[in-house]
Amino acid sequence: MKIRYEEMFPHEFKLALSKNPIAYLPLGSIEYHGYHNALGLDSLKAWKICQLAAKKIGGVVFPPMYLGVDAWPDIDLQKYPNKQFDCYHIDAKLYQEVLDNYFYRIIRIGF
Repeated sequence: MKIRYEEMFPHEFKLALSKNPIAYLPLGSIEYHGYHNALGLDSLKAWKICQLAAKKIGGVVFPPMYLGVDAWPDIDLQKYPNKQFDCYHIDAKLYQEVLDNYFYRIIRIGF
């Protein structure tokens, strides 16, 4: 049975929802993790963990959200040049609004 929402057909989604109405929303930002790691490492790890959980206990895994909140938005790029890769951050209040809206819609469709 499929677990990834974006790969499901409507009848597969209805079946998965009826078996176990758990939704997984992997979250993580895109940022520098060293030259040996992908910039999207946080989201990729969260996505894999969600998929492993869904395979084990059921549920539907939504596509990862490659967004985060930047703890140091105005840091000096001259002093910290790797900060240039941290481009998928948004304001904390806006991030909360996006998540609230996402969760509202997830609940609204039956989770």
